[in-house]
Amino acid sequence: MHWKLKARLQWLLGHLPGGDSMHYHLQRRFGGLRDFNREFDIKLEDWKIMLSRLREAGFEIPGKRLFEIGSGWYPTFPMACHLAGAARITTVDLNRHMKPSLVLACAERLGGALDLISDASRADPVQVRLRHADMLAALRDSADLSAATGGTIEYRAPLDATCTGLDANLFDCIFSNSVLEH
Repeated sequence: MHWKLKARLQWLLGHLPGGDSMHYHLQRRFGGLRDFNREFDIKLEDWKIMLSRLREAGFEIPGKRLFEIGSGWYPTFPMACHLAGAARITTVDLNRHMKPSLVLACAERLGGALDLISDASRADPVQVRLRHADMLAALRDSADLSAATGGTIEYRAPLDATCTGLDANLFDCIFSNSVLEH
């Protein structure tokens, strides 16, 4: 789909009553949610590339405070950063898209990538596995994302990343993935 048409359609859906539900169903039928596993794998590969670029700049994820612009439908980057040992991840989106079923599916799929996450982030594999087990158990028990990650991930939506009201020195790194197209 042409990016300008897609942007207009998403803007329209964001302003219509019931537009969020329509947007979700369109994504499931025609968009990135049509093949969750494929889309997830692409996002995880993007996360790995981001870590590589950050490392080239002398930045490591463990212990850092991160800010993601554009949470999307499920939190691949924040969850992977949590598993890698980030101290805090705040993720924001203009529209509240995340659904518990997709968050859980993301966490379950991350279970098959724990070695990749520990290798890419240079995090202790035992700690990565423990964080994943705790997060997955909490999500399966209906915990929200913040509770499931011990408060490490904070999801704020709706929120405009250009005017959050958050302190400018609160984060060590700001990132986004697949946002400019929107």
